[in-house]
Amino acid sequence: MTDADHEFFHEHRSKGCEAYAMAGSVALLGDVEEAIKLVTKPIRGMVQMSLVLRDHHSQHLPASVIDLGLVEGIGYISRESHLKTTMRDV
Repeated sequence: MTDADHEFFHEHRSKGCEAYAMAGSVALLGDVEEAIKLVTKPIRGMVQMSLVLRDHHSQHLPASVIDLGLVEGIGYISRESHLKTTMRDV
């Protein structure tokens, strides 16, 4: 993880949220089951933070979606500054 990633998790933990990172996809049941095994407290939610997510609704899976829009302070867009303007224009 990068320093920015550590900062992201530290910020959430400072607000009382226990956050964990793992490679996987919320679209794959096995990945979700593995994530559940890693925690000892009740899970209040999962966030898929990839750039591409397969459409849960077309697969008739239950899903809630929150569009966070462009997240500039962490991740791919923060490292690829030339994409910020392009993404804002979309």
